[in-house]
Amino acid sequence: MSITLALSKGRIFDETLPLLKAAGIEVTEDPERSRKLILATTRPDVRVVLVRATDVPTYVQHGGADLGVAGLDILLEQGETEVSILSRLQAHVRGLLVAADLSVLGQATKERLSREIGVHPFAAAKLISQCRHFKPHELERLYVKLIDADEQLKRGGWPKARAALDLFLADIAKEPA
Repeated sequence: MSITLALSKGRIFDETLPLLKAAGIEVTEDPERSRKLILATTRPDVRVVLVRATDVPTYVQHGGADLGVAGLDILLEQGETEVSILSRLQAHVRGLLVAADLSVLGQATKERLSREIGVHPFAAAKLISQCRHFKPHELERLYVKLIDADEQLKRGGWPKARAALDLFLADIAKEPA
């Protein structure tokens, strides 16, 4: 099985390359010199498709790509709700927590994590890699903040979902990592 990653040229592409490289994935062609829209990588099971920034969510939604990197503004413009973005963040942090717990037990394999949280083994491997950048208490704190934001929204504590998302992002951005 192969993974297709949708990216747009420019800042998103440039800022994603170091993250991919850290994961052992490098794009083998320079998109500025090539006219290709589908770029090979150093991993035979991963390829990058170059699309307009506004098309990234559509490619992922309709199966043209398995994953995509887009800015928050693009997701909101495409009709993604603030609640669903918070929910996705919550699911991702939960995956990081499970990966961290399995790591502590010495049982963090992509197969095990994939079964535990129901994600593709490639995504599970990424979570295992990502969880190493956090201390367990940092992930727990972040997860609690996400749950609090979700509860505030459901109880009407915040009048608008956008305010909840903005407050959450501002809150985590101001704290030291």
